[in-house]
Amino acid sequence: MQAFLLCCDCDLAAEALLNCSNIESEENLSSFIGMMPSLTRALCKQMANQIPRVADRLNHYAASSLANEAQLVTVTTFYAELINLGGNGSDALVEVALEHLLTLESGESPLSSPTASPSTPQGRASTPLLRILCLRGLANSAHLINTQQKGRRLNSILGTLVRGVGEGAVVDKTVGSVALESMNGLCNLLPVIPEETVREVGVTVALHIKPYLD
Repeated sequence: MQAFLLCCDCDLAAEALLNCSNIESEENLSSFIGMMPSLTRALCKQMANQIPRVADRLNHYAASSLANEAQLVTVTTFYAELINLGGNGSDALVEVALEHLLTLESGESPLSSPTASPSTPQGRASTPLLRILCLRGLANSAHLINTQQKGRRLNSILGTLVRGVGEGAVVDKTVGSVALESMNGLCNLLPVIPEETVREVGVTVALHIKPYLD
């Protein structure tokens, strides 16, 4: 892969791969997850016109009933960083990324979602690892939340993060806990949303946090 990227003059993407020497190795999963944001940024910078095609192909992997956790980790970490980059200037890509993260985090069937597309991941029970990566990506939407498009997703994003705060027992040894990732996400989101919305969820958040303080 690194040689291929170098031949395509994608030097930054090839350099990002150096952060993870053996991505097939299970024990190196943490390194792979840490490498994906750098690789995504490099691809967006050097191959910007190809990002829609990359997203389309990744969606096909994610939508397959045969998709394994490693493939879903790749798709999810790519989309999490793509949201952080504002979809590389494309609102359509941000929408696709948000739909993927929200659907995969909840394990919801796309048939029950009015905004789902044929490429949305099929309903499945998400693992703690995938849920945490989804929450991380949703937190990246904080700086976009005041735009009209992201405003439509605010309730779903906020509800997902608030629910996650109460799930202290859901843990993955590689990336941490659902509750902690949800708290981090709320720290990003709450300062940029309307005060009345904060008040609406304040009691629920307080009740979820209380057991950690007892």
